[in-house]
Amino acid sequence: MDPRPHPFAGKPTLTPAAAVRRLRAGGAPLAELAGRFGIAKSSVSAIVKYKAHEPPGTLRVALPEFERALLDEIAEDEEVPAERLAADLLVSALRSRVW
Repeated sequence: MDPRPHPFAGKPTLTPAAAVRRLRAGGAPLAELAGRFGIAKSSVSAIVKYKAHEPPGTLRVALPEFERALLDEIAEDEEVPAERLAADLLVSALRSRVW
């Protein structure tokens, strides 16, 4: 067994993961975040892309290409993130029982 410690501290919890996302959205480089949180750059990337450490209540929906493009266009016009717009539209539809 190799006596050297592992180069990374381990998996971050949801709280540091949220901080990673916030800092990355603010423009922090992957390498800087990896060093700061003691994780690999690939882990930072996975956290930022919500492939790791999804917040509770996260719902993933696969949209066909046309619908995703339309959602992105509307979000840009409204100056909101596409994910926020999608969430708001889903909640609105569920509350109005459009389904």
